[in-house]
Amino acid sequence: MTDIMENMETRQEAEASLGSAAFWRAELALAMDDRKDWLDKAQKVIERYRDERDASARAERRLNVLWANTETMKAALFARPGKPDVRRRWSANADDEMFRDMATVLERALAYGQDRHDPFAPVASAVFDMLLTGRGVVRVAYDAVLGEGAGPSGEPVEAVVDQDVREEYVHYADFLHAPARKWEDVRWVAFRHLMTRDSLIARFGDSGFDIPLTHSVAPETPSRRGEIPDGFRRAELWEIWDADSRQRIWLSEGMDRLLAAEPDPLGFDGFFPCPEPLFGPVRTNDTLIPAPEFCIYQDQADELDRLTLRINRLIEALRRRGVYDAQFKGELAALALAEDNRFIPVDAYAALKDAGGLSGVFASEDIAPIAQVIASLYQQRQSLIQQIYEITGISDIVRGASDPRETATAQRIKGQYGSLRLRMRQDGVIRFVRDLVRMKAEIVAGHFEPSILSAMTGLPVGVPMIAALRRDSLRNYRIDVETDSTVFEDTESEKAQRMQFVQAITSFGEKWITTAVCLQVSPSFFPYILLT
Repeated sequence: MTDIMENMETRQEAEASLGSAAFWRAELALAMDDRKDWLDKAQKVIERYRDERDASARAERRLNVLWANTETMKAALFARPGKPDVRRRWSANADDEMFRDMATVLERALAYGQDRHDPFAPVASAVFDMLLTGRGVVRVAYDAVLGEGAGPSGEPVEAVVDQDVREEYVHYADFLHAPARKWEDVRWVAFRHLMTRDSLIARFGDSGFDIPLTHSVAPETPSRRGEIPDGFRRAELWEIWDADSRQRIWLSEGMDRLLAAEPDPLGFDGFFPCPEPLFGPVRTNDTLIPAPEFCIYQDQADELDRLTLRINRLIEALRRRGVYDAQFKGELAALALAEDNRFIPVDAYAALKDAGGLSGVFASEDIAPIAQVIASLYQQRQSLIQQIYEITGISDIVRGASDPRETATAQRIKGQYGSLRLRMRQDGVIRFVRDLVRMKAEIVAGHFEPSILSAMTGLPVGVPMIAALRRDSLRNYRIDVETDSTVFEDTESEKAQRMQFVQAITSFGEKWITTAVCLQVSPSFFPYILLT
């Protein structure tokens, strides 16, 4: 089937020849084959992170540097959801009051949405997926609740009584996209859903009875094969967003036809209901399939585990053992078990003294060579850990570690070096969150009813404002949607910058007052100089 698709000159010819359902099955199969190796690597990395081993392997000691690095980077990359910041794009004119109010309405609506659905968990889950698997995905979901409203004459009519927009985390294995080199070339994206019979009926009506439940959420044993009740089964569906036809397509496993093909339901500028995924640092320009970051230093991590296991075995062998003269068996046995400041009486003390004392009747194994090997292994392990930190870019400053022998200048240089790579990754998370906020702003501007917006924001929303909000070009020209930082800033650096600004203004003010006195200019002219 894939050969047929590759030989087709156009997508329309392929879809006409294979049929819509078969065409999309082939598209999904190509995308699954493209990501197969990545999924296998991602699953192994997750098992390594969770330290999933059997009982026999668990007896071997490990140092889980993957868990430590992931937890450090999670806190460094994303600490809080960014607050919406909506404002007029250019300087205000006298006739721009409506656009100022429009920006305020959008900002308040987005802030209310964050209060209603905290975006921290979806974005944090995407950052976590990115750190382990190399990619994190969050989509924007929109819901409208219909109820009974009042018509123009007061008669009861069906109306929208509530509207909601929020972020939804997408598991890394439940997201597919057309193979491409860059995100702008992606033609379709797909989301995998597991739905119960009731959910199918609520979503597709009577057609939901015909959708086969092909996926089991309960373990299927040979003795119970085919006997699992529907309560433990799910239908496996793919929600496909096709940018070429601007349609949302529903495809079910086990059916030879499409469930539905709907026109663009949300009207995003980029069509897809998700921004570009949050990619990790290990990616090349010839594919959008990433590689887990752990694959870059997994050899060092394996060597670290071997060193830890060897150190543990040598420590187990590091025991005080020896031999003694059987003539003094009772006395030496009591001495081995004696507590502090206890003296053991010896009947044949003269014979013990003539034999050279304790050193003459007792010889212990020399454990100094083993201790030296252990010390050398500890140094080698610490050097290996430092290599891993250099590969990943996690400096001592990022980890909060410090050497008291280092100067402040040396620590500042290390902090600047560590922040170069870290800042690029932080900026990627900030852009990801900003894109999500902008997409939610598109939903609010294009779909929310004036009455709901007015009740949500406490501001009047009239017909001219709604008309401007509905016009994408006018809204984008006049309104800018951003977020504040999603990471904790360096408070000490921020304080230093503020102090430098205050000192500069103070110094300038003192010089201006002196100059004003000499030139006989009023010092009250100073604020005007600052503003200009």
